[in-house]
Amino acid sequence: MDGSRKKSGQGCHVLLVEDHEPTRLVLAQLLIHRRYKVATADSLAQARLLMKKNKDFELLISDIDLPDGSGYDLMNEFRKKFAAKGIAVTGHDAEEDIAHSQSSGFTAHLTKPIRVESLENALAAARKENALNIFIKNGMPR
Repeated sequence: MDGSRKKSGQGCHVLLVEDHEPTRLVLAQLLIHRRYKVATADSLAQARLLMKKNKDFELLISDIDLPDGSGYDLMNEFRKKFAAKGIAVTGHDAEEDIAHSQSSGFTAHLTKPIRVESLENALAAARKENALNIFIKNGMPR
C-alpha cells in the first residue's frame, strides 16, 4: 500500500453503524488504518446517542437493515444534523434499494461482501466537495 492511501482519511470523523459485529470490526480497522477517526454503533438508537454527543461527524457509513430501524432514516437525520455525506452498506442490490439509498442522501451503495477497492472509491467520492452529483454503486460511478 502506498503512502497516499494510508493518509487518505486525514482524521475525518466517521460514524460507522453496523449490527454484524465481525463486519463492523473489519470496517472499523480498515478505516482506522487509513487514518479515519471512527465511532461505531450497532443499532439506530446507539447511532443517535453518538450523534447527540459528537458535533464533528463528517461521514456516515451505515448498514440499511438495523435491528431497531433503517439506515435510510439514519442518513436523513445525519444529513440534516451534520450536512454530511454517507455510504450505504447492505446485502440488498435491487434497483429500488439503490434508488432509495440515493434519495435518502447516501452518495454510495455498497453491497456485501464489500471489496476494499469499492470502499476506497466510495470514500474518495464522499470526501470530494465537488462530487455532489456522483453516486457510487459498488465502487463505480452510476
